[in-house]
Amino acid sequence: MLTSLAIAVSVVVSGVLAWAVHRYELRREPPSACAGVIDAVFSEGASTTADSLLLSQLLEHRDGCMRDPDYVEQARRLMLNTQRPNEARALLKDAEQRGTFTADELKAQVAWVDLAEAHSEWANGEESRADELRARALSSARDLQNRWPEWTQPYLILEEAERTYWKTPTGAQATDYLASERKARGRILNGAFIRDLSDWQPSVYVFLVAMAGMLGLCAAASGLMDRREMAGMSTSLIATAPEGYVELKGTLHPISDTGGAIAPESKARAVWYEVARKSGIKGSSTTYERSAERFLLRDASGDAVVDPEGITVHTTHLATRSGMGGAGLSSGGRVTERSLNVGDSVYALGQLSSARGSDGETVRRLRIADNGRRLLISNLSEGQLMFVARAWTWVGAVAFASALIVLVWSFYQRYSVINAPGLPR
Repeated sequence: MLTSLAIAVSVVVSGVLAWAVHRYELRREPPSACAGVIDAVFSEGASTTADSLLLSQLLEHRDGCMRDPDYVEQARRLMLNTQRPNEARALLKDAEQRGTFTADELKAQVAWVDLAEAHSEWANGEESRADELRARALSSARDLQNRWPEWTQPYLILEEAERTYWKTPTGAQATDYLASERKARGRILNGAFIRDLSDWQPSVYVFLVAMAGMLGLCAAASGLMDRREMAGMSTSLIATAPEGYVELKGTLHPISDTGGAIAPESKARAVWYEVARKSGIKGSSTTYERSAERFLLRDASGDAVVDPEGITVHTTHLATRSGMGGAGLSSGGRVTERSLNVGDSVYALGQLSSARGSDGETVRRLRIADNGRRLLISNLSEGQLMFVARAWTWVGAVAFASALIVLVWSFYQRYSVINAPGLPR
């Protein structure tokens, strides 16, 4: 029950956080202010229209669209296509004053102008000036590539610089900048992976990380509560223990004279067993078989009848069998058996009550508490159970802390790296 509740709470919290991220992503990417202008200019027929005419149509809206990065980039591109590098520089200067681009976006735009002008200077015989401009463009592109490895612009600039270089030997093999970009986008620690997520990917990413963190938090809380519960109780004798929630230690025995049940897989004499059978594709379906017969917990002072309904068991008795297409188990299936065997020395927590039997003697019963506190029977020692609880506490705490750190770092990379080029601002 507690496990199901922990999973349900984790799913709800993770889902709410993922949905909040999705809503924020939608608000973060409003349509371009001048998207309609750009669509109208580059509508059907633009491929057969002269760049000079497209530029003139675009510049008719210059006053109202200079704060739109897409508009300025398209205008700059057409100016360079029509051999107007000075006008392109003036356009970018105006955009800089209006805050249209981040510093690095503007640096990339200027690098495009430097590269185009370098080619023009070389064509006019000014090779020294051309080399200077090209070197400046390459320096800017490499700097941007190092700062923002997932950004496409630096790779395009480098690729264009190599393709149009007038000193490139005939037959020289071109650098695969596209492959370099793909490799950079796959990196994790530099934040490129986070900033490159799109559509529903950020929400799915947040859901999975948050789910892992919440499950870790639940595991840590469960381990901590188990430790406090066991540490806060002292062991009682069955015969003299007060009614209520108690800690007992003893050995297990069947009530009847039959010697106990026979566990289906291990064939051991058991007082309790649970068999989980997984079948279907990759164990997609699981059925459980649990024994329901009562059994005895015995110490030197007397016996208590254990009612196994709702029992929590930690046991060292495990038997597994994998399916190989025979013995009633389909290929790919798996059977796991857990059992408490006759004669096991156990540690127990549960609600103890007493009543008069038909023969007039007092019968003590151990069961799950009315307030939901667990009935625990384990053939692990109290020290071993404390160690397991402590391990769950630390493992869960580390998982939660790690997930929290990952989420904070991811939020910073995606939403607080304001100067990241090409991202909504």
